[in-house]
Amino acid sequence: MTVPHKPENESLRLQALHYYDILDTAAEKDFDDIVELASQLCETPISLVSLIDSDRQWFKARHGIDKHETPRDIAFCAYAIHQDDIMAVHDATADARFRDNPLVTGSPDIRFYAGMPLITAEGFKLGTLCVIDRKPKELTQKQIFGLKILAKQVMKQLELRATVKELKRLNAANSKMLSIIGHDLRSPMQSLESVVGLAKAEALTPAEFTSMINTIGKSLGSANVLFNNLMQWASTQFNGGGPQWQLIDLKVLFTDEMVSYDYFAEKGNRFVNTIHDEIQVWADPNMVRFVIRNLVHNANKFTQNGKITLSAKSETMEAVICLEDTGAGMTTTTLEGLFDWEKRKSTAGTNGEKGSGLGLQVCKEVVEKMHGKIWVESEHGKGSRFYFSLPLSMIKQY
Repeated sequence: MTVPHKPENESLRLQALHYYDILDTAAEKDFDDIVELASQLCETPISLVSLIDSDRQWFKARHGIDKHETPRDIAFCAYAIHQDDIMAVHDATADARFRDNPLVTGSPDIRFYAGMPLITAEGFKLGTLCVIDRKPKELTQKQIFGLKILAKQVMKQLELRATVKELKRLNAANSKMLSIIGHDLRSPMQSLESVVGLAKAEALTPAEFTSMINTIGKSLGSANVLFNNLMQWASTQFNGGGPQWQLIDLKVLFTDEMVSYDYFAEKGNRFVNTIHDEIQVWADPNMVRFVIRNLVHNANKFTQNGKITLSAKSETMEAVICLEDTGAGMTTTTLEGLFDWEKRKSTAGTNGEKGSGLGLQVCKEVVEKMHGKIWVESEHGKGSRFYFSLPLSMIKQY
């Protein structure tokens, strides 16, 4: 038995497969009906919608077989995704690629196989719609034509699922935005309106007016940060919102960004950039700036008379950026809900600074848009370390 090699575009092919969010989902009648019809059309006891993952073939729909998946190394469909048309094996025992394959020598005793690749609009082959028999066989031209049509129907179902998922996501994003605007942004505006009303009525002494204006100034500053976060988040949710990919030198970008960090002195904090080596990543510079600004702002918020350190290291496929502070740190309970929208809450900083709790959720979505990850390590009373990764080379976005 020979092991099928992987396509040259395997990384992009897997990204396309994962975009559909179909793997390990429950059975769906629309797909089940297609494999049932394929078996009837081709007069075969077995038919499958098989999707080729990194190390397995997984069956979204199956007729005549109980297994949900098999290893990719023994999958007939792993050969079929190298073709643009139907791959047919008339007698597996006479084919050097398959004669000693465990799916031939044992259950389900494959002799005949025909698989039509499931091809996206971009040309990526996700898997196949295939029919299998336990005896040698050939398909008629009508059966071949029918199998091709049914494979296209599988792709239409996948596209429909993706469209419905996107509509649900946009609806949820719209609800979140209305919630933030209705609550988080309204409060400072109402406070300002109240002070203006009292001032007009001459109900405040100069000292009271000055005190309230200072308080509202801080509140409006927090509202401005929230507004900027909200706009960045909205750009990732609507109108595509994809990264503007560029090759970025992290040392140059962060050195330039440090110029705006003069507010650290107000809390006695010191910022240190330890990135000295040239590390280039493939990302959106504005998105990277947004993430680092939020993380730095957050670190300064919870650190008093301490140090905030920025570092980065290059690994095999990605760069990992770390922002470490010597601040208040976080409890285990806080860590568990830190990037969870449903558990979003604001925690006052060391000087009573307010926030919305939105920044880290937006950072997570922005980093993931650039095919990276974000995570945190922290111990209450001992500071925090926020990490995020970015790809070192070009990755196609879906």
